[in-house]
Amino acid sequence: MHHRFVTDERLYEFSMWNRWEERSRVGRSSDEERIQEEAYLGIASDVREAWIEDEMWIAKLLSNSMHASLVVAIWSEMEHFLKGRVEECQLRLGQTVGSPFKFHEIRALFQNELSVNITALPDFITVDAVRILNNSCKHNDGVYCPEPHKPHTIINPTLLAQWGVLGPSNRIDYSILPCRNLVMACGHFADRLSAAT
Repeated sequence: MHHRFVTDERLYEFSMWNRWEERSRVGRSSDEERIQEEAYLGIASDVREAWIEDEMWIAKLLSNSMHASLVVAIWSEMEHFLKGRVEECQLRLGQTVGSPFKFHEIRALFQNELSVNITALPDFITVDAVRILNNSCKHNDGVYCPEPHKPHTIINPTLLAQWGVLGPSNRIDYSILPCRNLVMACGHFADRLSAAT
C-alpha cells in the first residue's frame, strides 16, 4: 500500500505538503504587506490602528485555518493508508474485508490479528498527535480538550511543549506546527508499519 508522505528530507520541498504550507506562509506575508500599504493610503488616522489590528487578526486566522486544514489532510491520508493496510492484511488472512472505523479498532486489529503493536512503532506519538490535532480542529473548533481518563485524547506532553502551539484556553495555533516533521513522521511510520505487516 503506497502513501503520499515524504520520507526523504531532500524531496520534501517538492511535495504537495510543502507547497500547501508555503502558499499559506506566502499568503499571510502578502496579506500583512497589503494591510500596511492600505492602512496609509485610505484609512483615516483616527481608526487606522483599530483597522490594522482587525485586518491582521483576519490574516492570522486565515493562516491558522489553512494550516489546520493541512493537518486534517495529513490525518486523512494517514487514515486512508491505515484502512487500506488493514484491508490488505485481511485479504491475506482470508478474512472478510472491511476496515474498522475507529482508530482504537484499527490498533486492536493490528495487535490481535497480526501481533503488531502500532503504538510501539517509532513515530507513533507524532502520528497520534496528528490524529488528536485533527480531531481538535474538526470537533472542538481548534481547541485542545484532553480528558485525563481518556489517554486517546492526550498529546504527548513533550511534543506539546516542544511545539508551543497552545494559546489561551488551549486554542491551538496550527500555523506554528512543524508540518515538515509531521509529514516525515507519518511517512516513516507508514513505511515501518508496511514492513511489519
